[in-house]
Order: sequence, then structure tokens, then C-alpha cells
Amino acid sequence: MIAKISSTENLGGALGYNFKKVEKEEASILLAQGLYQNKEETYTMEEVFADMEALIPKKCRTKKTVFHCSLNPHPDEKLTDEELTQIAKEYMEALGYGKQPYIVFKHNDIAREHIHIVSLRVDSQGRKINDRYEGRRSKKITDALEKKYNLIPSSKVSEKTTTETPKVNVVQGNIKEQVANTVRSAMKHYTFCSLGELNAVLRKYNLAVEEVKTEYRGKRYDGLVYVPTDDKGNKVSTPIHASDIGRGVGYAAVQNKMLKSKLEIKPLIPTIRGKVLQTMRTSPQMEEELR
Repeated sequence: MIAKISSTENLGGALGYNFKKVEKEEASILLAQGLYQNKEETYTMEEVFADMEALIPKKCRTKKTVFHCSLNPHPDEKLTDEELTQIAKEYMEALGYGKQPYIVFKHNDIAREHIHIVSLRVDSQGRKINDRYEGRRSKKITDALEKKYNLIPSSKVSEKTTTETPKVNVVQGNIKEQVANTVRSAMKHYTFCSLGELNAVLRKYNLAVEEVKTEYRGKRYDGLVYVPTDDKGNKVSTPIHASDIGRGVGYAAVQNKMLKSKLEIKPLIPTIRGKVLQTMRTSPQMEEELR
């Protein structure tokens, strides 16, 4: 089981990401601790947000007050909601968040079911929950939970390798899952310095990426949509917003990847230029083609 922890000051963003999936029936709420439950015995985005925000002191030295974590069992694990709930409780208790308000979501939007937990990094007095060596402590906790519940150890799980990422096939169904897998594979295995270059990569997998710009209350927002295509590049399905796939494939992540790629390629440019010139000098036919 792998835990991924992040910090943010955007409580609405962390909750909104998960509640949006609940609305689309791609996630469900497993547990809410220390939070208000309405008469219908349900939890709404607005009520949970108000509840958590009220617990953050107005004068708080900690800027990133929101804890957001995902716990990811191996895809072959088949855990019940009760088991996932208990694992979430024990994980939060061991990490030091046992007395904090938090809400646990189970995501089923992809084949591998996993849980997300949103909590606060400060108590009602504004004191920060200890986060020293958090990653190291988290790993020890997940290792212990793997042993206790006889889960497949993350340290012994090797990624399933495939000779080639399959093309997106809209006839097959589960389009969003196919798109997510394809984009994540491209982000991991390819180097690209522009959306045009990313499109060149995605094209052979029957996929395209487009940039979208919107404005809300005078503020501009940049985003990406991924569009399934046929072998000729024609659109064959409704565009899928990057935000509906999840973190790691959105505008900011792609921009960071392009910047990193440029830094990696820059030292290689003189060598590549030299090889091209050498080829042009020694192969007149190639020189003619390049012109």
C-alpha cells in the first residue's frame, strides 16, 4: 500500500476534488470524524468546508493548513469498505491525526480502488500537527498495516510492464480510465517541450490534448482537455477535462514536465547539432531531404 501526502492552503480545492467525484458517483464517503452530519445523515461540500474552516484560527502561522492524502492498495487487493475504513482510522491515528477532524473518500473512478483523506494540519489553537519525517513515518505505518491486514507489500510489488501502451479504443468503454492510463504513461516515459510535441506522442495512441482558457470573476484559468481520436486524428468522443482524471495530468503538471524536459535537453543540443551537420556533410542525399 502506497501513501501519497500533500499540503495545501486551499481547503475548498481539496474537498471539491473529492466531492465532485461523489456527485459523479465515482467516489463515496466512508467516514467523517469530528464533522457535522445533517438531518439526512449525509455530508455536503458546503457543510464540511464550513465545519473545517471554522476550526482554523484566523491568526494562524501555518500557511498550508490542509492535509490531503491518498492510500493506494495494490490493484489485486479486494478490500471491503469496513476494512478500508479501519485502515484509514489506524493510519490517521498513527500519523498523529487521530483527534483531528477528517473525511475519508473511497474512489472507484479507475480500476484500482483507493481512498483519499482530507484533514487539517493545525488544531483549534493553531498548533501544527507534527510533520517531522512525515514521509518516513508514513512508510513505517503502511508497512505495519500491510503486515496486520496481510496486504501485498508495496516493496515487493513490481510494476506490470507492457511492450506497448494500447491505443485508446472508445468501443471498448471505460474511456476515462484508458485516457488516464495513456496520459500518465506519456508523462512518465516521454520527453516533450511543448503541447505540440505532447500531441505528437499521444497521436499514436489515438489521443489529442487541447489547451482551454476560461475567465471567472475577472480571473483567468488555464486548463487542458484530452480528446479520443481515430487513426486519422478525427475526434470520436467527448473531450475529458484533466481535472476529471486527477492530479498529475493537468495544466500545471504538464507545464512543469515541459520545463523539466527543456532543462534536460539543453545540454544535448550542441551534440545533436554536430551529428546533424556531420550527417549532412557525409550524406548529400540526406542533406537534400533536410532542405
